[in-house]
Amino acid sequence: MALPAWSLRGLTLLTRVDTTDAYNATVPGSWVETVITGRVDQRSRDEDHGDGRQSEESGWLLLTNSATVTPPCRIRDGGNLFDVIGTPWPVYGRAGVDHYEATLRLVNG
Repeated sequence: MALPAWSLRGLTLLTRVDTTDAYNATVPGSWVETVITGRVDQRSRDEDHGDGRQSEESGWLLLTNSATVTPPCRIRDGGNLFDVIGTPWPVYGRAGVDHYEATLRLVNG
């Protein structure tokens, strides 16, 4: 059993395609966009008032039925852009892999 469709929506998966330069070195190339279904949830949120400034620290989680998410992919959810941090882990159910979860880092805002 996978995540129920009613709890998911379309997310944009950005996968970087590396290229080879004139010196035969691998360099970052362009991003290829595909649509996956999933959900981005906020895991934690905290305000830091140290050093006399206000800042926000938050943790994010991707839940998806898609096995194609790997680092250094990015996820676009509406106006937010996230980096995939580490390898997504499979969450097992009775009949095998139920869904995948990945830690995200907000890269805009």
